[in-house]
Amino acid sequence: MNLPECLSSLKEQTHQSLEVIIADNFSIDKTLQIASDFGCRTLTCGPAPPRNNFFTAPWQRKAGAELAEGDFIFFADSDMTFPEHLIERCLATCDEHNADAIVVPEISTGEGFWSRCKTLERLSYLNDESMETPRFIRRSAYRKIGGWSEQAGAFDDFAFWGKIRTYGIKTSRIEVNLWHSEGRLSLGNLFRKKYNMGKSAKIKELRVGSARSLIIQLGPLRFLLLRKAMRNGAQPADMLGIFLMKTVEGAGLVMGLMSTALPREGVSYHKIGIVEYGT
Repeated sequence: MNLPECLSSLKEQTHQSLEVIIADNFSIDKTLQIASDFGCRTLTCGPAPPRNNFFTAPWQRKAGAELAEGDFIFFADSDMTFPEHLIERCLATCDEHNADAIVVPEISTGEGFWSRCKTLERLSYLNDESMETPRFIRRSAYRKIGGWSEQAGAFDDFAFWGKIRTYGIKTSRIEVNLWHSEGRLSLGNLFRKKYNMGKSAKIKELRVGSARSLIIQLGPLRFLLLRKAMRNGAQPADMLGIFLMKTVEGAGLVMGLMSTALPREGVSYHKIGIVEYGT
């Protein structure tokens, strides 16, 4: 579990006035106990088992944002770690550029060949405005755009980016990297992840999103991606691996999109022992 590392990195931020909210989807591990140990606010949200066997992150992001009380919101996953100056740099960039949303570059780490392929893929997205989406946003701007599109499912980040563009929210970018631990990947778990993400998606939610981003998500050819991967040190075996990985992921996503629709209405949010973070 990467959650302790994520929360430790948040506690070590140079900007200390933080409210950390863990939005959980009925996990059966020690997530809530760990969150309580770190003094976080917690809630459980989304469909209850067994109806939660798909990509529930959009529901969790929306529920956490609705509970947040700060002036800014940062959307993070439990397998991410923050350099100590990251939040401070986001805030300073908002002031320096009069921006309301910040793109934070994301670097993947992991073990094994398929994790290397994923790392090279994500490196190819750096400075690509159609693929890097903001994670840090002023709360007033978040409310202005109508919040997170939980029914966009697998394409929620692109739908979010599309809303930001549609409403003309001024965006900037920092040069401090957010670290994303992929662990040890396999083609099987990559396929299952994309399949579950596909089951959650409503294509029509992308009406304000980027068509190019969607094509890149689905398409295994990705010539631009492969050219950038070569510049980042990809070897011939890596190039073949990236092609195969994106083919498998694309197949999983399409099969998920074609599967039986899962519940998207009447989703409930439950607060479970909210603990105030800090004083």
